[in-house]
Amino acid sequence: MTDPQPSTSGDGNVAQSFSAGRLGGDGEEFQRLFALMLIQRASRKRIAFDLAFEHKALSKFEDVVLHLEEPGQWWLFQNKHKKRKNQSDRTIKSLLSLSADNEFALFQYIEGYQKVLKNWKHGKHKKWFCLFTNVGFREEDGLQEKFTFEGEVEKVITFNRGKFIQFKGLESKMYDKINEDFFKIVEAVYKMLKIGIIEDILYNYKEVLLPCIHVTKSEVKFTQDFLDKLEEDLGYYLVALLKCPDIKEVSSEAQNVLDFWNKQTATPEKKKKTELPAYTRMDIIEEFFKDFILAHSQPDLDELEMLMSEESRLWMRDWIRPDDFGRFSNDQIGNFFRTFKKEFTNWEKPVQNDKSFLRLCDGNTYLKQAEKILRNEVEKCANRSCVSFEQIEGYYINRQLKCQLQCTTDVCIVDQLSKNEEQFYAVTAEPGMGKSTLMQYLAYNVQRKYSDVAVFLLYSSNFHGTIPSVEQLEDISNKNVFKSFLSTENIQLIVEDDKTKINLFIDALDELRDSSQDQILRLIKVLLTRKNLKIVVSCRNHVLDKLTNQFCVKPLEIQAFTEDEQKQFFTKVWKDISNDKDKLESFSNKLIQKINNDIDCNTNQFTSLPLTIKMVTEIYSASYKKYCKFRKSVETFFKKNEFNVVVLFENITSKCIKIAINKKCKVDNNAELDPFFDSTHKAIDNDYQIFAAKCLFANDIELIPFITNELFGSVEESIKKTTITFS
Repeated sequence: MTDPQPSTSGDGNVAQSFSAGRLGGDGEEFQRLFALMLIQRASRKRIAFDLAFEHKALSKFEDVVLHLEEPGQWWLFQNKHKKRKNQSDRTIKSLLSLSADNEFALFQYIEGYQKVLKNWKHGKHKKWFCLFTNVGFREEDGLQEKFTFEGEVEKVITFNRGKFIQFKGLESKMYDKINEDFFKIVEAVYKMLKIGIIEDILYNYKEVLLPCIHVTKSEVKFTQDFLDKLEEDLGYYLVALLKCPDIKEVSSEAQNVLDFWNKQTATPEKKKKTELPAYTRMDIIEEFFKDFILAHSQPDLDELEMLMSEESRLWMRDWIRPDDFGRFSNDQIGNFFRTFKKEFTNWEKPVQNDKSFLRLCDGNTYLKQAEKILRNEVEKCANRSCVSFEQIEGYYINRQLKCQLQCTTDVCIVDQLSKNEEQFYAVTAEPGMGKSTLMQYLAYNVQRKYSDVAVFLLYSSNFHGTIPSVEQLEDISNKNVFKSFLSTENIQLIVEDDKTKINLFIDALDELRDSSQDQILRLIKVLLTRKNLKIVVSCRNHVLDKLTNQFCVKPLEIQAFTEDEQKQFFTKVWKDISNDKDKLESFSNKLIQKINNDIDCNTNQFTSLPLTIKMVTEIYSASYKKYCKFRKSVETFFKKNEFNVVVLFENITSKCIKIAINKKCKVDNNAELDPFFDSTHKAIDNDYQIFAAKCLFANDIELIPFITNELFGSVEESIKKTTITFS
């Protein structure tokens, strides 16, 4: 268990900042990218963290320092990166080496470990010391074991390759190796004073020992204060070996010893030592191996950059809709990395004696800045005429669908698209049933739930002019069939990649001319030769026959809203107006009943259409706000003229005309109508009112001569031409 002590965000006894050094060397970019990955991951997963970079006080473990509040651990990293051509797997033998040129020799990390423990100022949470490298390691049976992570750590620091291991059974070997020079110098001093032998190692340490040696023409012994100049452990072992309580009195009169100290000796500079070897206790070594982790065979620089790009795509898939994301080029996606790196560099570059740790709030700022830039890219490439799913997600009602005689749900279809073998699905319904919204829901949720699936959503209304004839996959790219919908990279993915799972959604097939529909069907036939690709189209029921005649298609018929679903819809749309459930229930029940009764629709059929019930909530939103403050009964409130069915008809007609015009102009349904179309809107509205009168009085014998005259005939013909519908 970890010690539940304050972290850097705790009390005043814990250092809230650190002294920052400057990054440099061959592994600079690897170290920086590693830190960026940790920040990105922790921020995306909303894991509270503290991060330092180039923490000067932490010796060999200063590269990246990460604290996670859950499970309350510090991770101190030393990053080592080697280019592939310079890589060779390390061995136990190389780790036990005492060579100063060996970057992986453990003795230097044990020394650094001791310095960290001595200088630590950041609280008492558990500390792990990790050497993180892309270099491989030849594991040997029984000498290492897999590291077991706690809490959220594994989600932040592990990658798609590499191992995290701890060593066992190396303590004795490491003790002997790391203290090798220490015991050699003790032995050499002993032999010098007792036997008169000069060992080779004394030549290396002569300059360091000289201040501790008193030399005369006839005698060599220690100075009176030599113990003050030696490490305590060195003096202790010398006393023990010489078996003399006062070793200052031990001396040598041997001529070779006198010559060694009195004469100049030529020792190569490379071998000269600047300090005496330190002694490392066994308990320190044992604790080091308990706290030390070797993370070997980790991603190299290019792989880390690729992983960061892939994980940034996962983040984007959560909030950028498929119809927009499909248009993103690799360069646009790269804006995330460039922005993230720029924000980090602005924090990293200043060399300060007192730099604050990076925390989750900073990581969130980085993400928000990247999101801002990416949303600008979305605005550039967005091209839809229907309402964005993002705008209605808060009040979306899960849909029921019928597949032949069986019922299913939109949630089940999302999973089926990933698991079932069927390649071709057709979502069908009549106007106003929410086909486009459902297609956005399906595409968006496949994209968010299944990260291994490439998801593309196309709107048929965006096919401009004549659709090219496609006979083979290469025609798709050669003839720019998807140029209006997808980036070059994504078109290439569809045409050339036969491994990546692809879900292609094509909305509103029925809106195309018959000749264009035929071309799309030829395109679908070619696309279905890719077994890794699934297609979902939406269309009205009359187009389904075309599909079933040519393909093995799984039809999915959208079902109208039930009474319960209609009530759910009101609850979701108006939840922010009032939390009074009784008021909401009485108002919505009365509204549904009145509308359907007034238009002679006892089965609530009129409000069972998603488009009409959405319009109803928009039209009567202000009325509901008034009712929430109304003290009298709901029946009294509904006597007002605003609930007259004629008023409702006028409002719905106006909204339908606006939607139809916006759709033709490829403008979002919710957008205000361009004033340029005011006269058109008025003329069509007038036609519909006349046409409504004809339908209303069709059985009135006295009015038959009037409603069958030339005016009504021309109006009916005009309406057929404009093809205004609820779609």
